[in-house]
Amino acid sequence: MKQWFAPALTVALMSISGVASANPYYDPIKEADKLFAQMDANKDGKISKEEYYHPAELRFTRFDLSSDGTITREEMMTFWEKKQGTKHAWKDMADTQLRRHDKDKDGKITHDEFMLATQLNFQMIDTDHNDAISKEELREHWKTRSKEIDDYMKRKESGGEM
Repeated sequence: MKQWFAPALTVALMSISGVASANPYYDPIKEADKLFAQMDANKDGKISKEEYYHPAELRFTRFDLSSDGTITREEMMTFWEKKQGTKHAWKDMADTQLRRHDKDKDGKITHDEFMLATQLNFQMIDTDHNDAISKEELREHWKTRSKEIDDYMKRKESGGEM
């Protein structure tokens, strides 16, 4: 679950390592707490923007398999295949990420597009807008994302729209 994770969850997100919520043993609160402990580098009880953005920078580098400063659909699928299993299973997720984050619609997510998604995700999680994410804010976000993933998987299994 580490890759769901590192913060830009929505690119989540790309984190977004996603199908664990369909597992009956998966506990989004425990996962959020684990992630919080990893991201709160200075152990001050909150995740600063710097603590949130740094793992996203590292994740971008891991996704950019060709080291050309962009992430393609194929790179996303290859990355997730190595982490989770079959490449085919990640086609929909890669397409969704491109639709959401490829602002200029050139078929690639640039570093700027990736970091914009990271910034927007931080703002979404930071519900009290104090420029820091509390453990409770991360827990609430994780519970919501977990439900969204469950709903997505149910639609996929039933042949419904993604």
